Parts: sequence; C-alpha cells; structure tokens
Amino acid sequence: MARTKKDPLERAMGTDHVLVDVGTIAGVMTGAVAGAVAGGPGVIAGSAIGAAIGNVVGTFLDRQSHSEGAHERELDDAIGVTSGSISARDSVAATRSAQHARAEEHRKEIEHDLEESSDEHP
Repeated sequence: MARTKKDPLERAMGTDHVLVDVGTIAGVMTGAVAGAVAGGPGVIAGSAIGAAIGNVVGTFLDRQSHSEGAHERELDDAIGVTSGSISARDSVAATRSAQHARAEEHRKEIEHDLEESSDEHP
C-alpha cells in the first residue's frame, strides 16, 4: 500500500504508527501498575508483558485505522469530494447542456414535420 500524506498529528509525533506507540506505552503503564502488587520484580515483568500486549493491540488499531482511512479516501474519490467536482455550478451546466440537446432535437423534429407537410401540400 502506497503511503499518503501524513496527518498533522503523525507529523508532530514523527511516526506513521502513533497507535502502536500509544498502545505500547499504555501496556507498559498498565503492566507496571498490575505488577506492583508483586513488588519490584512484578513491576518489571508486568511492564514487559504489558508492552507486548499493548504493542499487539496498538498494531491492530493502527492497521484498522489505515484501512478505514483508505476506504474513506476511495469513497471520497468516487463521489467527487477529493477529485472531480461536486459543485452546483457544474451540475447546472450539465442540466443546461441536456436541456439544450433536447431542445435542438425537438427543433429538428419540428423542421422535419414542416418539410413533410409542405411536401404533401404544394
């Protein structure tokens, strides 16, 4: 998957994987608090286990976020939000063009009918 422009938060954080970082940090903090019950070694073990679990959860959330973002960009492109045009001016121009084409077709039908009637009545 090709990388797109980074959003401002990603630029500020200096990484494309903010959710992975946040998940890892949250896991370390939660593990340390849970491990504090067992003392110093529990804090260390809890931090390590929490970091691993937080990293996995953060990676999942990051991938989910990127796939949803890609899907949103595809939908925006399809309906003309990010490419093409959804402006009212263009739709009015298209409507006028269609009306002009119908009027021209109607004019040709009338001319044809007039020619036929003049051929029948010399």
